[in-house]
Amino acid sequence: MTEDEAARRRAYQELYERHRRQQLARISTGGFVYIHDRVDPQAQLARRIGAALVEAGFTLYDRVAENPLGGAMIMPRTDPEGGAYVGWTIPDALSHDSSRPALRAHITRTMNQAVHDVLEAYGFDVGEHRHPMLVTLGPDPERALEEELDEFGEHVADLCNQVRPGGHIPGEWPAADQIAVALVLLQHWHIQEMNRTPRDAARELFDGQEINPMTWIESMRTALGLPTRSLWTADSIAGLPATALRVRVEGLVDFEPTDEELAAVWSDEEFASEARIFGWDDVEVRERLRAHLTTLGSLRAHGRDDWQDKA
Repeated sequence: MTEDEAARRRAYQELYERHRRQQLARISTGGFVYIHDRVDPQAQLARRIGAALVEAGFTLYDRVAENPLGGAMIMPRTDPEGGAYVGWTIPDALSHDSSRPALRAHITRTMNQAVHDVLEAYGFDVGEHRHPMLVTLGPDPERALEEELDEFGEHVADLCNQVRPGGHIPGEWPAADQIAVALVLLQHWHIQEMNRTPRDAARELFDGQEINPMTWIESMRTALGLPTRSLWTADSIAGLPATALRVRVEGLVDFEPTDEELAAVWSDEEFASEARIFGWDDVEVRERLRAHLTTLGSLRAHGRDDWQDKA
C-alpha cells in the first residue's frame, strides 16, 4: 500500500467514525430524550443495533428532532426482559403524501424487511412482530456484544490490556495515554506521580470535547469486563467502607455520623463513583460529602425521621 493509499484510507476511516458517532447520538428513549448513559445495558444494546445498521449503510431516525428525512428508529424497551424496538420511518415527503398509500405501504414493508435481514445477519434475534420489531441478543451474542469503541477507545483498551494484570503504566508513554489508562484502571497514584489530580487529568484528556469523563470511564471498564456500578453501590451497611467514610468526615462536620447516615451518603451513586474514580482527596468529592452529611445532620437535629429519603 502506497502512502497516498494509506492516507486516503485513514481519511475515510476518520470520516466514517465521525458519521457513526453523529448517527448513534440520534438514539433516544420513548420519552423523546437522547440516550447518554452508555453503561445501561438497554442503552448498550440500542447502540450496538445502531452501529450495525450504520455500518450496513442505513441512516438512523432522530426522533427527538423529528428529522423529516426518516431512517431506522431505535428505541430501548423499558420492560425488564430488555430488548429494543426497531422500525423504519419513511421520509415526510412520502409519508405525508396521501395520494400514494400503496407505495408508502410497500416501501415501509420493504425497508422493515431489509432492517430485519441485516440485524439477523449481524447476530441479533428479531421477533415475529414486523413493525416495530423487537430486537434482542441472538444465538450468536459474541458479535452483537462487541463493545462499540471509537479509535481512541480501542487504543486505550489495548493499552489497558498491556498493563493488566501487572498494573505498571510505563512512564515513557505519551502523557495522554498514561492519563487515560490510569483513569480507566483507577490508578490514582500514577496520576499523582504525574503531578496532577484525577479530576484535572480527566479535564486535560477531554479538553474541548463534549465527553462526560465519568460516562467514558464506565463505558471503557464495561468494554474491558471490569466492574462498574457494582463498585459504587452497597446492599447493606455491612458492605460499606464505613471506616474510610468516617475518617474522611473528620473536620468536615461538627457531629459524628451514624452508620445509617454513612450508608445514606454512600448510596448516592454519583458521589460514590466520583469518590472511587477521582479519589477521596478530590476537592469536589469532599464538598459533596460535606453537603450530604450537613443535610443529614440538619434533618436529624430537627428531629425528622425522613432523612433517608432526603439523602
